[in-house]
Amino acid sequence: MFEPKLHVTVEPYDTAHQAQVVRLSGDFDKIGLEHVRDTFTSLSETFAGKYLIFDCEQLQFINSEGIGFLVGLYTHVKNKGGIFCLVKARDHVRDVFEALGLWNIIQHPDSIEACYNLS
Repeated sequence: MFEPKLHVTVEPYDTAHQAQVVRLSGDFDKIGLEHVRDTFTSLSETFAGKYLIFDCEQLQFINSEGIGFLVGLYTHVKNKGGIFCLVKARDHVRDVFEALGLWNIIQHPDSIEACYNLS
C-alpha cells in the first residue's frame, strides 16, 4: 500500500482578515487527496470567511486529481462571494496552472498578505 505524501495544515481562522490559510506540502495526487479529503470537505462546508488561501510553498507535485479538487474549492468559494488564492507556488506547480490557463481565473499573488488587497 502506498503512503500518502500530502500534508495539510489548516491555520487558525484569522478573524481580522476573515481568512483561512491552508498550507500544503508533499504530493497532491490521488493518493494524497484520499488521505486529506475529509479535511478539505470539512473546510469547504464550514468556510464562511472572505479569503481562502492555499500556501503552496512546500507543494512538490500536483496532478489532475489535485487540480480538479482545487478548482472545485475555487468554484465553491467564488459562489459564496469569497476570494480564493494560491500563493508561493514553486515553478513547476506554477507551470502546470499556467499551461491549463488557471492563472486567468485563480488569484495568485506573491504572499498571503497580498491576498488581503484583492477584491
